[in-house]
Amino acid sequence: TPVIDEIEPTSAIIGDNINITGSNFGDSRGSESSVTFTGAKATNYISWNDNEIIVTVPPGTQTGGVSVKVKNMISNEKYFRVIPQISEINPLTAKVGDIITLTGTGFGKEQGSGKVYFNDLAATEYSLWSDNEIQVRVPQNAISGIVFIKIKSITSNEVNMNIIETPVITNINPDSFYIGADVTITGSGFGILRGGSKVMFKNLEATTYKSWSNYQIICTVPVGAVNGYLTVIVNSETSNAIAYSINPFIETVLIPSGNFQMGNTGTMPNGPQAETPIHQVTIRNSFYMSKYEVQQKLYNFIMGSNPSQNKGDNLPVDRVSFVMACDFCNRLSEKEGLTKCYTINGNNVSCNWNANGWRLPTEAEWEYACKAGTSSDYYNGSSESQLANIAWYSGNSGEVSHPVGLKTPNSFGLYDMLGNLSELCWDWIGPYSSGSQTDPTGPPTGSWKVARGGSWHQGANYCRSSMRGWIDAIDMQSSALGFRIVKAR
Repeated sequence: TPVIDEIEPTSAIIGDNINITGSNFGDSRGSESSVTFTGAKATNYISWNDNEIIVTVPPGTQTGGVSVKVKNMISNEKYFRVIPQISEINPLTAKVGDIITLTGTGFGKEQGSGKVYFNDLAATEYSLWSDNEIQVRVPQNAISGIVFIKIKSITSNEVNMNIIETPVITNINPDSFYIGADVTITGSGFGILRGGSKVMFKNLEATTYKSWSNYQIICTVPVGAVNGYLTVIVNSETSNAIAYSINPFIETVLIPSGNFQMGNTGTMPNGPQAETPIHQVTIRNSFYMSKYEVQQKLYNFIMGSNPSQNKGDNLPVDRVSFVMACDFCNRLSEKEGLTKCYTINGNNVSCNWNANGWRLPTEAEWEYACKAGTSSDYYNGSSESQLANIAWYSGNSGEVSHPVGLKTPNSFGLYDMLGNLSELCWDWIGPYSSGSQTDPTGPPTGSWKVARGGSWHQGANYCRSSMRGWIDAIDMQSSALGFRIVKAR
């Protein structure tokens, strides 16, 4: 008579292999030997010898006894538990009160003590329970998460499921942000997976999602977003609306079209680069210019790094080369959905003057915007005491740059056009001519790029509106060198 000493494991899912050890099983199975589980006879045997049988748990097996039959002799029974296994839930997205179907194995022919759980909430209404299929109603207060079956102390695998709720937003952080920034949305009813759900910035859908769970969403503010209300839409259910605002990357001033006398129209002598002959320049089209020099907070957000020597969010970014400034302009243009102005190949940069993106001002645009209709050495007069009111220069800077916007602006509303940091321009340094010009962009080639306005470490004569500074090399970086940007209206 065969004797079972042990079954290992004592619980398994349909299709698993178990080991039965004991005695008198016979050296080989033979046609009259078999293993019987409660509810089903095994058909797949991995191995069989006198002391051990390895057998696959067959479909239809119920929790109960396992026995071995050798010829007409039947062994003792050992208790074996079937672990329920969910293979599918249909549908995977449902509302409270809907009937869903769980298919799988090992559920038991009758429900008995079995229950279906939605997270920690047990369902109470069942329309069908069989060994391979359960139909159950999604209970009140069920939320998205895991579904599993528990029969006595045996728990099935867990399957994720979305319960359709009306999504609720409790907070967005931050509530004021740049285009391209990440926003964290907290609340409930978002669903454990995004699927076709979406976040709306007013009427514009987010396209980039960093994470999505039932209680939190992290997404990126899309290009084109404007001030408005943020909502989450889940399975056609729309959440409450939360107000947000878009921070402009750059505060700008609209510089009107016009003409001016370019060159040294003041009383002080020229600097190292000739500022004469004075000549008329016409700026045919109005344009936007950044109200301040580009600040470190924005530069770091766009570029992912901050090269500055003197660090601070509201300080102008310094140690930026000409090519670095052009690259920043291109990346900012991309963030705003604008056409890039620059093609950059190493230290070679070309400009598409018809593009609507950000770029460096030409030398003429810079001087026109700086003078703002004046002809004095500075845009508020010609004395050093007047310069001190509008600029950080060697006489008042303490040999360091300062946060933007602390001094008096010019009549266009531009701050720090003189002093603080010298500002890169597009042009190569070249001699002036006496003839009138319209929208000049400087010589086609050269050795030095223009930098205007003087800086915190230069004297009053070097911080004049017409003073022509320069950088010695295209890749030069200096703690006294920064930039501001322009774009077409």
